[in-house]
Amino acid sequence: MVESGDYLVPRYRGEAFFDKPPLTYWLIAAAFQGFGFTLAAARLAPALAAILAVLATIRLGARLFGRDTALVGGLVLATTAAFMSFGRIAMSDMLLTLWTTLGLGLGREWVRDADRPKGLGLALGTILGLGFLTKGPVALVFAGLGLLALVGWRPLVASIPRGASVAVGFAIVGLPWFALVFARSGWEPLRYFFLRENLERFAGETYDAERSPLYYVGVLLALGLPWSPILIASLGRLWRDRKSPRSREDLAVLELWRAVALMLVPLSLSKGKIDYYLLPLWPLLSLVAAATLRGPWRPSDRWFARLLLVAVAGALVAMPALSAFVPAPWLPDPSIRIGASLALWIAGAALAISAVWPRPSLLPGSLAAASALVFFLFSTLFLPAVRRAQPNEAIVSDILRERSFEPGVRVAYCEDPTRVSRDLLFTARLAAIERCDLWSPASSRYPFLILVADGQQETLRTATRFVGRYDYLPATITTPNRLAQGLSPASVVLLANYSTEEPEALQRVRRERKHRVQERERRGLPSPGGGVDP
Repeated sequence: MVESGDYLVPRYRGEAFFDKPPLTYWLIAAAFQGFGFTLAAARLAPALAAILAVLATIRLGARLFGRDTALVGGLVLATTAAFMSFGRIAMSDMLLTLWTTLGLGLGREWVRDADRPKGLGLALGTILGLGFLTKGPVALVFAGLGLLALVGWRPLVASIPRGASVAVGFAIVGLPWFALVFARSGWEPLRYFFLRENLERFAGETYDAERSPLYYVGVLLALGLPWSPILIASLGRLWRDRKSPRSREDLAVLELWRAVALMLVPLSLSKGKIDYYLLPLWPLLSLVAAATLRGPWRPSDRWFARLLLVAVAGALVAMPALSAFVPAPWLPDPSIRIGASLALWIAGAALAISAVWPRPSLLPGSLAAASALVFFLFSTLFLPAVRRAQPNEAIVSDILRERSFEPGVRVAYCEDPTRVSRDLLFTARLAAIERCDLWSPASSRYPFLILVADGQQETLRTATRFVGRYDYLPATITTPNRLAQGLSPASVVLLANYSTEEPEALQRVRRERKHRVQERERRGLPSPGGGVDP
């Protein structure tokens, strides 16, 4: 958008991109204009949306429970694994979470508050329009289902006749872009977005369609750490007290659970399931956890708190052992690892001590501090070390060097285990071609650079020239499942199907020939042609 000046039609890899409406892209484009084409600028809008979503959660919590519980809810949300992780990724779901939370808060006031200020309906419609401009109909689905649970169907239906201001606000903000796209390109982009990206994603086999209807239960438990056990305790408390008179806070918790359950219905029925689809539910779940933490504790609740603190303490103490599964080049320096381990052990010891006599006033802060510490160490020490050790920067640099001598060169690959194609697209505006018939680019009359797994280059050797070899770990190194399986470096090789007289390239070819001869000798194999292959 910034480079072309066309802010109406989003583009990806040079093609029109109508998978999502443009609000997220507009905000990222504004950050690029203000701060340049950097990764930090790309992440600025989602990060700010995450912060504002925490504030919107506090506002909603204050209406439901009061200030103290609302502040705890904001603390819970800000230190939930899902929110900390996705709050630094450049995509539209965090922005959708902000609009959904604001929409639920404003909608509840608009329906229930007889003394609501003038313009509240217009503000609600504007928020719904912004959600629609961020991700389409799902914004209305989440807001509608959430409001149905929070206010009840009768008040919601009764408010429809006075909803003209809501409709006006929504139409002014949410619809003009779609009208302009129709005016320029006709029905096809709208058909693609509403049918393929929404209806087929829900009912078809297009995306992530092999997951169980219970998929989100596991996601809630895993990405809700360290707070997800408290959500289980909340359900247990509701069941235990189901026949007792309910306080105002209990009724609010019940409303939030109903909202979560209703919003989970379309997500669970959808054929396509992805973990970050749950982001708009986390503000509601955080308020549930906060109300549970601050509610009256029985002896059983105190024992549950002890077990939770001990479990988190044990996880902190054991966490440094995970480094044994990661090769040394992908880890921070030993002195940094020792410091991080000490911080985790001290935090674990503090939690273990607090488990002797847990108190509602201290438990939220203790768990939040532990969660924040883990995320801080992970994002500032571990991830940068992985990034530095991965070969993406070197691959992109070699491709740019080759392109300086062969400006029309294209890039092809079958597999992209390090996701270098994203770096190449962002850094060099070069869209790599994904295809597994690598003989076609290798034998093409057009200049190609080809990224292959180590060993595959032998089948293409007669048609290509060696450019570089790079050791890597899979991009999924940061997932627990991958860590548990163990990690060992593998290699990818960059080849070119054209000749060159560039000195560094020729030197690399000679080094690779020597490497192949030494490798064959190590394996006890004869060198082809009596020495070095041509």
